[in-house]
Amino acid sequence: MVGRGLRRIVGGISVFAMAAGFAATVGVGSAAAASESVSWSDGNSKFKRTISDTTLSVGQEVEVSTRFERDWALEVITRVDDYRPSCLELVSSNKSGASDKGTYTRVTGSWTVRPYFDPTSQTFTFKYRVTEDCARDTQLTTGMAYDGSLGSGSYKTKGPNFTVAKNTTTTSLASVPGPVVAGVPVTLSATVTGGASGDPVDFYDGGTKVGSGQLNTSGVATFEWTPQEAGTRSLQAKFSSTSKAKSSQSGTQDVQVSAPVSTGMVVTVPGTAITGVPVDLSAQLSPVEAQGTVQFFDGGAPIGDPVEVVNAAASVSHTFAAAGEYGISAEFTAAPGFTNASAATQTVTVSDVVTSLEVQAPGEAITGEPVELSAQVSPTEAPGTVQFSVNGAQVGGPVEVVGGAAVLSHVFAAAGDASVSAEFTGALGFTNASSAPVTVAVSDVVTSLEVQAPGAAITGEPVDLTAQVAPTDAAGTVQFSVNGAPVGGPVEVVGGAAVLSHAFAAAGDASVAAEFTGAPGFANASGAPVTVAVSDPDVVTSLEVQAPGTVTTLESVDLTAQVSPVEAAGTVQFFDGDAPIGDPIEVVGGAASLPHAFAAAGEYSISAVFTGAPGFTDASTAGQTVTVTDLTTSLEIQQSGAATTGEPVALLAQVSPVPSGGTVQLKVDGVDVGTPVEVDDSGRATLLHTFDAAGSYAVSAEYSGTPGFARSQAAVTVTVADPADEVSSVVITSSPAATAGVPFTLKARVLPEDATGTVQFFDGDAEIGDPVEVVDGVAELVYTFDSSGPHEIHVVYSGGPGVEGSTSQVQVLDVTESGDADTGSLGSLFGL
Repeated sequence: MVGRGLRRIVGGISVFAMAAGFAATVGVGSAAAASESVSWSDGNSKFKRTISDTTLSVGQEVEVSTRFERDWALEVITRVDDYRPSCLELVSSNKSGASDKGTYTRVTGSWTVRPYFDPTSQTFTFKYRVTEDCARDTQLTTGMAYDGSLGSGSYKTKGPNFTVAKNTTTTSLASVPGPVVAGVPVTLSATVTGGASGDPVDFYDGGTKVGSGQLNTSGVATFEWTPQEAGTRSLQAKFSSTSKAKSSQSGTQDVQVSAPVSTGMVVTVPGTAITGVPVDLSAQLSPVEAQGTVQFFDGGAPIGDPVEVVNAAASVSHTFAAAGEYGISAEFTAAPGFTNASAATQTVTVSDVVTSLEVQAPGEAITGEPVELSAQVSPTEAPGTVQFSVNGAQVGGPVEVVGGAAVLSHVFAAAGDASVSAEFTGALGFTNASSAPVTVAVSDVVTSLEVQAPGAAITGEPVDLTAQVAPTDAAGTVQFSVNGAPVGGPVEVVGGAAVLSHAFAAAGDASVAAEFTGAPGFANASGAPVTVAVSDPDVVTSLEVQAPGTVTTLESVDLTAQVSPVEAAGTVQFFDGDAPIGDPIEVVGGAASLPHAFAAAGEYSISAVFTGAPGFTDASTAGQTVTVTDLTTSLEIQQSGAATTGEPVALLAQVSPVPSGGTVQLKVDGVDVGTPVEVDDSGRATLLHTFDAAGSYAVSAEYSGTPGFARSQAAVTVTVADPADEVSSVVITSSPAATAGVPFTLKARVLPEDATGTVQFFDGDAEIGDPVEVVDGVAELVYTFDSSGPHEIHVVYSGGPGVEGSTSQVQVLDVTESGDADTGSLGSLFGL
């Protein structure tokens, strides 16, 4: 129990409270309803809880109240929780808004309690209903907790306590329906008030418990009782005490149990039966209302399963498996209310089924060819096996009879008359039987032979000699002969054929024949001869192909094949990979030659095949690789006349050697000018172009190439003058002679003398160094020639502001080895 956890501002503590914290007193209610109260103090608060009855029963309503009082200082109660077991169901409260929280009920509001003036107390009352969930005969606790303006208090187990009494029960046994017969089940039914579903109820016959049942939701328990003996039985139902209900029992009920009805049985069976044929075994019961099952017996062995009795009769269909005498009896197992019964044994005499046998076979047969031997058994349902015999000797194994017949596939090994018979061995229930013999006339298989050989052969080279035997399954051997003389040994025939590999020793016509010797069952045969023309072998030849290792596209070259021996006659077919080149070439003097031009660059595998004339073998060569490259081209850019701004100038590109096609793309300062121009029949492509401004331009050209001709390119500098520019001239003023390996100064004079710009020196078409700046009308470049001989020197002046560009005349500079010539100045040539 927890006291109030709060602060008190005013108020004294009584000696009672100081001594014990609180005091409790218990009050006893009236005898009719034993109420109980518990009182205590906590600080300046006094509490009294009262329960209207401390011993409760299920369904009863009970009130629990709590009264608050103050010794000092006003307090406002704002919350009260009334604690109780959850099995108490809230019915009502004297305070509005009561809320059921399961294990307590809560009210909230504002209730004032004063020590001296009204209201001097507040009482909180809660009414509950006792439910089945409450534990019985067990002390259950109540309590309370609250909140107030001066603090809170918790007394959840303070009391008062109460108990719930077990339910008072009554038990009644329903009348037992009659008549009741020993061995026949009857339903006993008991009704219990105050019990719960699932509670057990025991049923008694006198002092003996005969079984139990459980209460259903209606309070009823049942049990199927089967009395074992006739007579008067005293029945009673007893309900035992549970955790929630008290015990009770019904009054006794006398029930008269009658004895079961006596029964009798007679078995009826046929006097005779045939093995394998079903017969009916029957039993007749008395009285006609008798119920139960009948088990038939063959001696001591049961026949099938027990048979239900219907209209006082039971029967079973039974098939006897073997001949003999059988004792048939039956046992009746009675249903409740009837006695069991047995029947006297009845005798059935069972005999086997008589059978007969007829053998069937073809009148004629061929050795080695299968025929069917059959036996017909009567009756057709007779099971068993048939053993066939030929000339008294068994053939094959026993054959199962199916649908009254047995069939055996048999091959006669030798010609002659054969006697065929059969024996039937019957299965259980059927007699054995024998057949009369039948005769089969057996003859050998007629065969035929055909000789096959090649029409021609070479001496010393093996060929196949073949003999075709009909029919193809004929067994035996074939002996081949050439010109009447046997060759090789006898050859086994396989799949209708015999093959001998034979080499003829001499040239000429050879007559090939054969004889077939048949195995048992096959007749002999002879084949008509065939002629083979035998000749001596051809002369062996060899071949070598010759072709250049490298060529250029469209260049005509000779492909040559050398045949050995040189007297070999025939033709040679040249090949490019697998593709033939031209037509076959006649071999003359051991050689064959073919002119050929390759259309595209690449690597080609050239080979040849020699086809020999009669008397010479064929020959071939491995491929020889020919590497074909395109023709190298060069490109030269020319211009027709001086280039002036605003006026079209013809830019010419000359391709050498003259190609069979292609285009030239001209560019100015790296930018394409127009579209590619087709190269004409002279190898030239021409483009008219107008320069927008004066100056030096890098003009280049690219030739696209065409099959057989490689790509090429060239570049020049074109100087474009303004129409208003002054005309310039440039001359070479350096010495006309130089020494190889010795630095030499190349000089050029530009007029007018105040002209600016650059000069580019050339050795032929090759630029010498970089452009040189013109200073005071002069440009100089120190250069070392690395080879002696004449060098064609010219210079190109780029032009400058207000001055056109110009090109000098070509001057020949004689470059000699060291010490070979005197040096001088070109200046004397031009008076400069």
